[in-house]
Amino acid sequence: MEGWVEIGKTGKTHGLKGELKLQVDDFFLEDLFGAKAMFLDIRGRKTPYFIEAIRGGGAIIVKLEEVNSLEEAAALTQKPVFLRESDVAELPDPEDEGLEYGFLAGFALYSPIGENLGAIESIEAYPHQEIAVVRSRDKREVLIPLTEQFIVEIREKEKVVVMDLPEGLMEM
Repeated sequence: MEGWVEIGKTGKTHGLKGELKLQVDDFFLEDLFGAKAMFLDIRGRKTPYFIEAIRGGGAIIVKLEEVNSLEEAAALTQKPVFLRESDVAELPDPEDEGLEYGFLAGFALYSPIGENLGAIESIEAYPHQEIAVVRSRDKREVLIPLTEQFIVEIREKEKVVVMDLPEGLMEM
């Protein structure tokens, strides 16, 4: 039996030719853009709608086959959108949810004197603390405890975290 992954929901209609705006979790955008069909929950059943065209930008706009008017599209607004599990490359790790520092994945790690120490590849939950998995400049994997005593500054716009790490930690 096919499993389902809820990726977002339909929004308002767009234009007069049956297009819909979609609100989709960023994690699933690539999967949606590669899918031939998406599924809407219509009266409790997953109903397939084949994607005729899809475009992104500020908003995701989808044109579904056999939905050709504003009225037909209006009947499909505010519905949960699903993909088949087989159409999704990777499911989100439930352990990533609720991590205080999970948003730091992808940030650059710097020392207080401005030295680039590497890139944070992921954040992992360990008993009693979160750990940054850092790829150092010399390509080694280093595990860094994320504690307030080490974090000097987080600059979200620049995707930079400054940490004052104990001597030798990056050499381990």
